[in-house]
Amino acid sequence: MSNQAPRLITIKKAADIMGKSEMFVRIGLRRGLLPFGVAWKMPGSSSFSYYIYPNKFQEFVGGLDGEIGEGAGDIIFESDPA
Repeated sequence: MSNQAPRLITIKKAADIMGKSEMFVRIGLRRGLLPFGVAWKMPGSSSFSYYIYPNKFQEFVGGLDGEIGEGAGDIIFESDPA
């Protein structure tokens, strides 16, 4: 496996790897408690969008050789209702 992190990590994938719920990851990102991504509230909406930085996530979880997998190559922004 190369040392290069994938370019796509969804909330679901991050939660699965961490052994936590998707809500745990979302709330952690919203409150700034998880150092590997960001959450922002969409203007005029109650929805949030999320982005997980692949390199920071990989550092946070300690690499997990092969567990994250190869990214799709495009950045994905997930949204969910608040």
